Amino acid sequence: MGLYGEELTFDKFCDILIPVITGGQTDRHDDYSIWLAFCSFDKNGDHYIQADELETLMRIIGKSVSRERIRYYIDQVDWDYNGKLDYNEFREFIVRGYARELLMMDITREIVYSNEPMKIPPNISV
Repeated sequence: MGLYGEELTFDKFCDILIPVITGGQTDRHDDYSIWLAFCSFDKNGDHYIQADELETLMRIIGKSVSRERIRYYIDQVDWDYNGKLDYNEFREFIVRGYARELLMMDITREIVYSNEPMKIPPNISV
């Protein structure tokens, strides 16, 4: 859902995820894009992002992350220790790359690193 409860197109959803995907690279997004992401993730409209809202987002994009793991990342920037993120805490969550880490968590485990040369089938040209 968008800022006003409207259904999002896939392209709009991707635009909202840009700050999450590029977290840690402050030249890649601005406060407005982070604000749009914050408003979109705040499903109950209380101006905070809770672990269950991030858990729902992860499920929507096909990731399975435990609530405990999500809480661990929230705790890294939860300055008032209330267990949820206001906008400023969420901004730090994005800028420090914690949201990106959550999003990419299992991907790095799935990559197999090897020093062996890659075997390319003979019918594929490089």
